[in-house]
Amino acid sequence: MYQVTNDPSDETRPSYSAQTRKIALVSNRSGNDDIFLIESLGFFFDMIQLTSDQANDYDPALSPDGSTLAFISDRGGQEDLYLLDLVSLSETPLTNDTASDSSPSWSPDGKHIAFSSSRTGSGDIYLIDPDGANPVQLTDSPANDAAPAWSPDGKQITFMSQRDGNWDIYAMGSDGSDPRRLTDHPAADQYPAWAGEQIAFMSARTGDFEVFVMNADGSLPTRLTSNPGMDGFPIWPTNLSPDRITPTATPLAVEFGPELIAFESNREGGEYDTNIFVMNPDGSEVTRITYLRNDVFENCPPAPAGDPDWSPASRRLAFWADLTSFRRIYVMNPDGSGFAKLTDPHDTMDQSKSPSWSPDGRRIAFLRINKSGTFIYVVDVNTAEEQLLVSDFGYDPGMQPSWSPDGQQLAYSRSGVINLFDLVSEKETPLIGGVEPAWSPDGKAIAYVRNGVIYGVNVDRSEPLRVTEGGAPTWSPDGLRLAFEREVEGQYDIFVIGIDGTGLVQLTFDPADDRNPDWK
Repeated sequence: MYQVTNDPSDETRPSYSAQTRKIALVSNRSGNDDIFLIESLGFFFDMIQLTSDQANDYDPALSPDGSTLAFISDRGGQEDLYLLDLVSLSETPLTNDTASDSSPSWSPDGKHIAFSSSRTGSGDIYLIDPDGANPVQLTDSPANDAAPAWSPDGKQITFMSQRDGNWDIYAMGSDGSDPRRLTDHPAADQYPAWAGEQIAFMSARTGDFEVFVMNADGSLPTRLTSNPGMDGFPIWPTNLSPDRITPTATPLAVEFGPELIAFESNREGGEYDTNIFVMNPDGSEVTRITYLRNDVFENCPPAPAGDPDWSPASRRLAFWADLTSFRRIYVMNPDGSGFAKLTDPHDTMDQSKSPSWSPDGRRIAFLRINKSGTFIYVVDVNTAEEQLLVSDFGYDPGMQPSWSPDGQQLAYSRSGVINLFDLVSEKETPLIGGVEPAWSPDGKAIAYVRNGVIYGVNVDRSEPLRVTEGGAPTWSPDGLRLAFEREVEGQYDIFVIGIDGTGLVQLTFDPADDRNPDWK
């Protein structure tokens, strides 16, 4: 969460343009309510005053392309809807009625504006074109309907209403059809805003107003903020999604050998600001390769990334990144090209991690952790279609999946036990106690961790071999060595060792944490 204004005046009712990355808001810093524009979102920004009338201007709504601002003003003696061209700064009154109009909301295609008005005696929802033509009344309730908000596909409009006694959230078709109640709580639920396929809203159900989010059918309301003050009037930037995330190209002007070790490190950030680096197997040419930013956070630090996993057929990496408050799985080439998002959250607590490429390079197994539990999914790299493989088995550190070289089995840990899952029979078979399994390139053995020690065991269940102290083992392509992490004097570094426990070499010596290596 980032604070973008810091003024003793009141600043409220933000509206965000996805295309221009600007925020319009209401501030009384000039003595009455006027509308201001923030040029960019982040730690640094410029604020421009757009309106300066002696009357009150409020309820700003930026058009989808960011070229026009709809707002409400009482400058004509009543509250009417106005448009402001942000290029010429010319203003146009859109309504002229003795009743009060409020809460304009643009359709996603910019062809219509929904707003609420008391022109029939109570508040109802109306539509109007940006040129003032084709006004249409959508609701007709003796109670108050207000604060319309369009769904991203333009097919639905949510609004708040008192038609059942207190303020609750409702939805209807964009033509006013099929009105239905989404929330039913004794406290006030107000000011809905679509958040992708979910709906954010403010609610007093916890005593003071906080921001909640729920599914589009009203299920699973989840509290997002917890603050003694009022948190409300949520907006959800439509480009706050991985589709608008762009990696900065990495200048790989160094000489790499035929093999690479990728790992995550916080050496260029804070404790939790991990990024992905690559190096040669001898520890030379350490190079950072992730510089991920979301367009909406262009002035903020790059987002963290971790759990790198090389594709078997090419120098392509799968990893998680936290660009939008959710860890999702992404893929890209080490130079930043070929960047793609593969997973989306299933609920408001959803996190994806521990990607593992299938041997044919067509699928990625990963962990999905959410309110319903922990699951192993497989996602198709080309279509992003997901398949559930293993149902909830509780959270177990080090449970990440690992493919057998023939693509027929997955190894993972459940409750501290390494299990083998046959993808044909869908049968799970316990192998040995441990976590963090890693299948050998020939498919005959699995390296794993138990009580901070790395072992190797043949899949035929022979006696395990102790290798060394450490964690997160990964095999060299020839199957003769392991790269792994080890804590040394309070920090983690990357090491390499022979599978027989000889030839230990420390590769990184940074005072930060270097972890989770993967050998290509």
